[in-house]
Amino acid sequence: EKQTGSVNFGVGAGTDSGLFGEISVKQQNFDLFDWPQSFDELVGGRAFRGAGQNFTLAIQPGLEVSNYNISISDPHLLDTDISGSAGGNFRTRFYDQYAEQRVSGLFGIGTRVGDYWSFNVNPRVENVKLYDFSGNTPLAIYDQRGPSYISALFAELTRTEVDNYMRPSRGSQIEMQVGYHGIFGGDYTYPQVKAGITQFFTTYEDFMGRKQVLRLRSECGYIFSEDAPVYERWYLGGRTLRGFDFRTVSPKAFGTIDDPTKQTTNPI
Repeated sequence: EKQTGSVNFGVGAGTDSGLFGEISVKQQNFDLFDWPQSFDELVGGRAFRGAGQNFTLAIQPGLEVSNYNISISDPHLLDTDISGSAGGNFRTRFYDQYAEQRVSGLFGIGTRVGDYWSFNVNPRVENVKLYDFSGNTPLAIYDQRGPSYISALFAELTRTEVDNYMRPSRGSQIEMQVGYHGIFGGDYTYPQVKAGITQFFTTYEDFMGRKQVLRLRSECGYIFSEDAPVYERWYLGGRTLRGFDFRTVSPKAFGTIDDPTKQTTNPI
């Protein structure tokens, strides 16, 4: 018997995401089928509670990135050891030469395999549109403006062996993922693979138990297609590779909207 819900407010800024705010409602003991019998039950917190589900409603407007998300998950779907989740997301992102809009439906199902392993399958469907182009936008990006229908299915096997899931200070995590775009139809069809390993080391701990932790991360991936859209490709730069601007470690484009013969350094 304790308070399991929260309302959160926040403001943040990042080198890759700009200035943004957040208002979110979270409930860790949600019940999708416990509908209120009256308005007093709703405002008094006596509805939609009791089944151990996790519910999140987040509004995150920003100057460069805006996210609006609603999701629900159940760690024991139908009283089994299988977890399930579903959610919807609306996202806009403003780049230097264009803007991107995504409307997504996200789903997931997973289970534990022994003490350290977990297996998850995550389908997703999306509608993606590029707009608000500048004259320096590469033609390769403009040609993929859409709206485009994207579908994908990802299967991921993870081994987690850390001392604390929320604040790890020792141990490692290994992820292996296989994905296929176009499995439910869509404008693009191709497979991809990814793998990553994260290692945590405690480098110092004071007499109060506060720890200084070193985190090392290595990741690799491969997309089996040259026709993958620009918004599904992988980039480095910014917080993912210091010393380079956001998304600038990538192939370069030839030809812009204003000058099809111009060579540009804009990433594609």
